[in-house]
Amino acid sequence: MRTFVTLSFIMFVACNGSSGTDTSTDTDGPDGPIVFEDLINTTFEARGDFSCYTAGDPWLVQQVDAEKVEIISGGGEVLDFQSDDPVPEATVQVWHDNVPDGAPDDFGMSNQDGQVSVDVQVCAPFTYKTFTNPDLEATIDTYQAHFILDPAEADRAEFLSVSITTYRLIPSVLGLSVRDGHAVIAGRAYDCQREPVEGAQVIVRDRDTGEIQQDQRVRYFVDEFPNRDQPHTSDDGLWNVIDVATGFYTVEMWINDGEELVLIGSTELDIVPDSINISNTYVGFGDGVRYPDSCLVEGE
Repeated sequence: MRTFVTLSFIMFVACNGSSGTDTSTDTDGPDGPIVFEDLINTTFEARGDFSCYTAGDPWLVQQVDAEKVEIISGGGEVLDFQSDDPVPEATVQVWHDNVPDGAPDDFGMSNQDGQVSVDVQVCAPFTYKTFTNPDLEATIDTYQAHFILDPAEADRAEFLSVSITTYRLIPSVLGLSVRDGHAVIAGRAYDCQREPVEGAQVIVRDRDTGEIQQDQRVRYFVDEFPNRDQPHTSDDGLWNVIDVATGFYTVEMWINDGEELVLIGSTELDIVPDSINISNTYVGFGDGVRYPDSCLVEGE
């Protein structure tokens, strides 16, 4: 099933009357370096189903049916964010260990109809990357982490590709810029029922040290349209972080539960330069990995 970003990125191309882009490379908050309170400060009581998790408890653990986990010859279609059209001659690389480092475990190139054959993993998270011939400057490297396929979807996965045009429009619509060697992170905040969370805020931290990543500009959306003034996720749940440096990060999802700000979920990402990196956040899960119900032990 298509991930969150399709509709939001489609809307970028419709906004050609945005005001000027801030090309500053300053990473300071209002009073100096970015601190927690600059990004996590909402007074809006979050809306969604949070009944599956109590803030402060250990992250939830799912019991996966090991018999359903396998690598099979599957594939699907490479589709463009903006137009939803098939992308021909796009390479899809997959890392079955969910870490986009070193040689991929398999790869394939899409035909003229965007169809691609590649060994995929079902009921276990993997990372994929899509790209086209860099000499053509047609697309930006697009990664999706923690991608989990239901066994029934193994031969009809939708691998997403972002065009160079769309990539450049993302920051301009939001009044920002992405420096060379930096990247964009995008995701949707989901509640216990896999419905969007309204009122969430996100912050990017170094995975090892916990330090706040200074090269981040967080923006949210309204009706799946980028909005500079939206202070937290709207009812579409979409968040976006512009200009993130290469590294290993945790993206935390915070909400105001009516009494205080609480950490309610997070995802982990390995960011590579000059790319778009996709991963969602789920209430109760700390690594961005939430399995489809069909992959779980019966009764879980």
